[in-house]
Amino acid sequence: MQEFEKKNFAAALRAAFEVENKPLPSQEALRIWWTLLSPFSLEQVRIALSQHLAESRFAPTPSDVISRLPKQSDGYPGTDEAWAIALRGADERESCITLPEIIEALSIARPVLDGGDEIGARMAFREAYGRLIHIAHADHRRPKWFASLGRDVGMREAVVMEGVRAGRICIADARALVPALAAPEGDARPEVAEQGRARLRELVASLPSTSEKIARAAAARTQREREATLAAKARAQKLTDERQAALATVR
Repeated sequence: MQEFEKKNFAAALRAAFEVENKPLPSQEALRIWWTLLSPFSLEQVRIALSQHLAESRFAPTPSDVISRLPKQSDGYPGTDEAWAIALRGADERESCITLPEIIEALSIARPVLDGGDEIGARMAFREAYGRLIHIAHADHRRPKWFASLGRDVGMREAVVMEGVRAGRICIADARALVPALAAPEGDARPEVAEQGRARLRELVASLPSTSEKIARAAAARTQREREATLAAKARAQKLTDERQAALATVR
């Protein structure tokens, strides 16, 4: 956010506290809010506030808002996506594109998961993964994605192709992982080499263009904002109805 947006930021925060029927924080507290949230855009902060109001009965704190702000800059997936990847990796039949941090966090949660307590395992995983990502951030490490191939050979190509589409592995790695994308080593027959090149061209052609990625991201952002706004309005209306009902009872 820019300096000239401070008033709009304060207005958004005031509205959020009014919905929860709480007073606005002091000026000193507002300065802390601004320091913590200024790296993000005003639009992102408004969306995060709306999401919090839709999901919580309490007035927001800076950490509540930050937890709902995008973390795309570091390249690491959020804990929920990481847990979904971990569950796929836990099945030896499944292939997945994963991270060392996900593997390590899963190893910590695995005894609980094997004991049949998936909720407890998820909690253990979230705690371990969050700690490992914090260390990665402190070390300024970028995510190092790699393919963990399962026994189901038929699913490997789809997983590898999706990894390329997501920008998590490069095409050269895809060719090394999926033999169908390249000619077998030592096979110099032109028709075999052409088959590999054709599959590779098909893979590249299936990747979305930059404009398509931007359009999809914009559409998804608009949809999230619309849903968060509607949910916040519904919650505000519910609180208003409850207060009016309470007042009517007192009268």
